[in-house]
Amino acid sequence: MQKINIYNVFRDHFRTLRHFDKGKISREDITLFLFAPLVLGYFSAKVIDLQFIFDNSQEIITFYSVFGGFMLNLLALIYGFDLDKFRNRGLAVEVLDEIVSNILYLVAVSSLLIFSMFILLASKDFLVGTVANFWLTAFLVAVFFNFALTTLMVIKRFYSLNSNRN
Repeated sequence: MQKINIYNVFRDHFRTLRHFDKGKISREDITLFLFAPLVLGYFSAKVIDLQFIFDNSQEIITFYSVFGGFMLNLLALIYGFDLDKFRNRGLAVEVLDEIVSNILYLVAVSSLLIFSMFILLASKDFLVGTVANFWLTAFLVAVFFNFALTTLMVIKRFYSLNSNRN
């Protein structure tokens, strides 16, 4: 079981949601990356339902497959960085560690969502029209928003890293 335990990936990602200079958990980051997606997911589930997700399941699976693969390519890019080209090598290492945590989180979320979509599709007839319909829709939409925000955070961190180069 330990070989497939991805708890540390999630833990390390959530540890990056802190004030960089203070090292304390950032309430703003927790609100933006956790609570805002949950609220958006909740209100989105009032407008769309699980049938919408089923109708677009192939696109959803393709989206997460492509982005998961893209994130794995970014990991390969990161390990090729020449750290001697940064003005502040220690800062660059710390930012790269956080980027790796965020990217691994995105890959894990992509994989879990792809597997979840297959399970959802297999239980489609049971789920549509049930109470689970609303909550599954809210959760899947919340995860999508969290995924999008985390992707933007990775882009911002790459930008910050690049601005630290000689």
